[in-house]
Amino acid sequence: MRAASIIAHAMLAVLTVACAAPCPDTRRAGLQHVVLVELKDPAEAAEMMLDMAQAFAAIPELRGWDAGPHVDTGRPAVQRWYTVGIVTDFASVADYRAYLVHPRHVALVEKWKSRWKRSEMFDFGEPAE
Repeated sequence: MRAASIIAHAMLAVLTVACAAPCPDTRRAGLQHVVLVELKDPAEAAEMMLDMAQAFAAIPELRGWDAGPHVDTGRPAVQRWYTVGIVTDFASVADYRAYLVHPRHVALVEKWKSRWKRSEMFDFGEPAE
């Protein structure tokens, strides 16, 4: 029993040290554009994300992006109304503006906007301009 106690205390010490280590700051300068979309037909989410992947691959000003369906984590404070969340990353405001008028982005919005029940957009960050 004493060996189990020693092992448990050793594991606790390792976990305490690992958890106490500061999280490195991996932020980088840029502008993040967040879009939350509630689709009229939630079954179309995978199709919309595929269209995004194809369009975004052709937009050089887009530094990175991620998208996915809402995840229910059980937290009441987290918004639940949206079907798909999208985060796009740009180095500068100029790159973001170029993205907004890029033909592939314009075509994507034209195809999907009528299928949205609701959307909200947020821009934040520390862009290079």
